[in-house]
Amino acid sequence: MNQLPEMHIMLDLETCALEENAAILSICLMPFSLDNDSTVPDPFYQVVDTMSCFMAGMSLGSLQEWWTKQDAAAKITLLRAEKVSVDTASRNVHSYLSALAENHTLVIWSRGLNFDLPKLEYCLHRFVEKPLPYLHWNVADVRTALRMAGINHHDFEFVGTKHNALDDCRHQIKLVQAAFDKVKG
Repeated sequence: MNQLPEMHIMLDLETCALEENAAILSICLMPFSLDNDSTVPDPFYQVVDTMSCFMAGMSLGSLQEWWTKQDAAAKITLLRAEKVSVDTASRNVHSYLSALAENHTLVIWSRGLNFDLPKLEYCLHRFVEKPLPYLHWNVADVRTALRMAGINHHDFEFVGTKHNALDDCRHQIKLVQAAFDKVKG
């Protein structure tokens, strides 16, 4: 049996709450190469209509005060963007990942496995009701990669706007690639 080549995908969500059913503000899935040498597909990025999350009974609450203290650029990007409903965003995520999974084994990365991924999977299970387009054992954690490589994330300058899912993904990819470079020696 031929195994498909791996496609690494960085996930970042911006949300209104910490709970698994948190209202989602934006979703980014950014394919990348561990060695930074391969061409990768364009990222997926969508801003979600918060009212659709509210209507779906998703949690809106625990991060409101936290968001008031964040960079205005991150908030303005979310406010000005064209938005889609949470069910449409979930279907679009599934379609995007499914298309990539036709020719690749997907490895989903996030910065911590207990925040972004459970919230995304909650939406995929609730609004799409199809099998996930990746295998549950093909998930990876940025923090673990950094720890194993002995890298301090504070040593890397953040370029862009923090808490903008696109910029967060780019930064996290830079960290993973640095860890990969250090480990492969």
